[in-house]
Amino acid sequence: MSGEREEKIPQTFWEYLKAWGPGIAAVLTWAGAGDLVDCAAAGASYGYALMWALTIALLLRGVIVSIMAKYELCNPHRETLIAAYKRLGTWVAWILIVAFFFYAHIYGAFLLKGSGVGLWLLSGKAGGEWGLFAWCVVLMIVAVLIWGQWGQGKYKYIEYLFKVTLALMTITFLGTAAIAIARNPAALGKMILGAIAVGWIPPGVGPWEASFMAVATIGAIGGSIANFLYPYFIKGKGWTDERYIKVQRFDLWLAIIVVIILDAAIWTVGAEILHPQGIHVTSVEDIAYALVHIVGTAGAVLVYAGLFVTAYDTYIGLACGLCMGGIDSIHQVMPERKEKYKSYENDPWYRYAIYYALITPIIWALPGMPGFIFMVLFMNALSVVIIPIIAIGLLIIANKAEFIGEKYKNKWWENLLLIVIVAIALWSTYHLIMSFIK
Repeated sequence: MSGEREEKIPQTFWEYLKAWGPGIAAVLTWAGAGDLVDCAAAGASYGYALMWALTIALLLRGVIVSIMAKYELCNPHRETLIAAYKRLGTWVAWILIVAFFFYAHIYGAFLLKGSGVGLWLLSGKAGGEWGLFAWCVVLMIVAVLIWGQWGQGKYKYIEYLFKVTLALMTITFLGTAAIAIARNPAALGKMILGAIAVGWIPPGVGPWEASFMAVATIGAIGGSIANFLYPYFIKGKGWTDERYIKVQRFDLWLAIIVVIILDAAIWTVGAEILHPQGIHVTSVEDIAYALVHIVGTAGAVLVYAGLFVTAYDTYIGLACGLCMGGIDSIHQVMPERKEKYKSYENDPWYRYAIYYALITPIIWALPGMPGFIFMVLFMNALSVVIIPIIAIGLLIIANKAEFIGEKYKNKWWENLLLIVIVAIALWSTYHLIMSFIK
């Protein structure tokens, strides 16, 4: 890791806030269309009864990503986390390669379709299903041009507009949730009860089974393979070793707090506005209705525009990030290729992989394919399948001095949490399989 840019180590609280960077990237990557749909759908169908899944998901993400970042900063070998997984066995690296490219496709599938749905709804559903497909094709071509022809630097100007729109949507959801709670203060007690009632599965109502919704929520918010992106973010920030561990933890948990606030607000909107009316989220218009109910027509515009920017930003970001992890994994099993290109960014396979992740999901936008809401729930539920491998691998890596060094080995409570995470992931996988059988 020699020669990397090093960031100044903050000393004051204000400097810590100013240093918040990888966490911002994480929020923009994590809190996307999946959170919007899963939280709104769970709140609409089951009120606060499944909110414990949100608690579990955020705990899962915080613990796993914190240990991942600790290894990235503190391991004595100055190697990437992917390199550590490869040392567990070449077969582990091959599993990660398959996982990175598999999830790059399925995440891209619902994110590309979601960004197209946002613009399609803003256009008044012009052209019907073929109109939706046309929007998706245009957005796919623009994404390919951004990363293939114009260069990554051009995208930052578009992202500024995205961040403004996302901020407006966030403020609207927070305001709507605050108004809803002010009208029904008892909702706070229900929210707390739902957040701690871990494992309670209420009777199924509406189009989505409760166990399926819980698994989808854990998959969307707890994340899986996408958690590997945070170590790349901190590396890009210039945090290179254990001196940055304190600011890294501040950065990560501030990001988690932001996600908690946003997701809780979206869940509250579903639970307080849609649930009492018996409205289940089967389309984006159902989510928009909740905001229209409080803030008028502008609420629908913000939901549609917000869906577009969150889905599109994450579509491009995850394509690049997951392919980065995939090529990094390939370099671990093909050291001669790593020696030739030095880094994944220089490897031409990285660009080809991004094209794959941006272009192949277009098949899911064709007329007759599953709807956007189902795709989000189903594909996020699939995210939990890889979690046991990731968590068990971390359990080994973070407990052996030969990997992380004696000083930074896991504490007993970190190991306990990882074991709990593995159990939750296995429970989620079981319920996912049972929901398919039903």
